[in-house]
Amino acid sequence: MKSLVFAKYLICKGDNATEKPSPLSSVALLHYHDSLEILFDTILKEKEKKFKRNANSTFLNLFNRVNEILGEDEKSNQKGSLSDLNSLRKGLKHNGTFVTKEDIEKSKYTANNTFKELCEKVYNYSFDEISLSYLIKNKKVVNNLNDAIKSFQNNKTNTINKLAKSFKSLLEGYQEVNELNSTHFFYSLEQYKNDANDELIDEIDRTFSDIINHMYLINDTINTLSLGLDYKKYGIV
Repeated sequence: MKSLVFAKYLICKGDNATEKPSPLSSVALLHYHDSLEILFDTILKEKEKKFKRNANSTFLNLFNRVNEILGEDEKSNQKGSLSDLNSLRKGLKHNGTFVTKEDIEKSKYTANNTFKELCEKVYNYSFDEISLSYLIKNKKVVNNLNDAIKSFQNNKTNTINKLAKSFKSLLEGYQEVNELNSTHFFYSLEQYKNDANDELIDEIDRTFSDIINHMYLINDTINTLSLGLDYKKYGIV
């Protein structure tokens, strides 16, 4: 199951890459190709007891063998589109040939459709049933995500709460692993209070409190960015 989930993860990485400007969007081809090759390989390892990769285990040959397993009535008709995807990927990786926006959109369509089709025909799984939570090691995060998925149809408020808790646990786990202390700041205004009157001390305290609050926000922002997330989408408000 983990290989299948990882293959889906690469599909999602490819989809995200298509939204980037050229030539950065071209990396989507690499993700799509790797995802489908992992999928083909996973299917063959499970369905063919003696399967071993060799010099003839090319991208298209693996796909042909998957089609043999599916049989004439169930086989996929994506060979032509996959051949185009494979050629575009070779041109990019080996010759540095960047592709057009239209080629990227076609590759996105091919990769997503092939992945969904084979998962349904081989494993009887829909795309949505393959949860990326299998790749997360933090059990608290996984449990909250699974609860969010279960309550999505009937209780969207609970879903949002569980997603927020998942994200909070993710940040806390990141801080713990990297030994980050969000409450430690390397400055103090105490030295300025010694020579100040009571009114000025109160003003200093209020100002310092505002500074600390803003430092917390900055710290949360840095933590979010350090995870490689889009802060506009996932930032803590």
